[in-house]
Amino acid sequence: MPLVLPLLAGVFAANTVLVNAQIPLYKSFIGKQFTDGFFFYTDRDPANGVVNYVSQSTAESDGLVSWTDSTFKMAADSTKDSESGKGRNSVRLVSREEFGDGVYIFDVNHMPVGCGTWPAAWTTTTKDWPYAGEIDVIEGANANSNTSISNLVSLGLLSPDSRLASASGSSLPGNTTYSGQNAISLHTAPNCPLADRTADSMTGTPGNGDCSGTSEGNIGCGVTIPGKSFGG
Repeated sequence: MPLVLPLLAGVFAANTVLVNAQIPLYKSFIGKQFTDGFFFYTDRDPANGVVNYVSQSTAESDGLVSWTDSTFKMAADSTKDSESGKGRNSVRLVSREEFGDGVYIFDVNHMPVGCGTWPAAWTTTTKDWPYAGEIDVIEGANANSNTSISNLVSLGLLSPDSRLASASGSSLPGNTTYSGQNAISLHTAPNCPLADRTADSMTGTPGNGDCSGTSEGNIGCGVTIPGKSFGG
């Protein structure tokens, strides 16, 4: 299944064969190699996000992608007013090659946090979704960050005049500290629930048990990683 990287860069190794208890490196993407191994997705966001995914040429000219010999940077535009109904320009990469079982390593130096951001990495199928499956490896939606509304304002990442920053008595008060926890989720065909696990079988916390991608809301099932596992 292809790798999908909206607003995220990483390096990974994958193989299905163990040799002498070691997994040989099958493939890696570093620096400019991302532009060779991935294509820039420019269609409408299938999750109906308010975002405008741009081509490689636009991303380069607008400074939304750049690289060195050892790093690759992806970004969403933060300098221009977004067009009504389209959202801000952003980048979404999809691997040209399909990958199977293996160990995937994402070496990420920084991911954006705060309201309106949705950096993520996941594996998914290109046909017959969700019956062939989807695995969300990293996903940080909206204000699920290792910070608080007041901190976002103080850092200049959120306008003090915004409705979110000035909320009082609502579900998002100004002193709310978000979990900063990453949720690893599955989206599958119907009738594929997440089986019960004993408390000592994992370090994460099981969430919704209905994995079906056809269920209302398409929440999926998964596990929340403890600690401040997302943001920064």
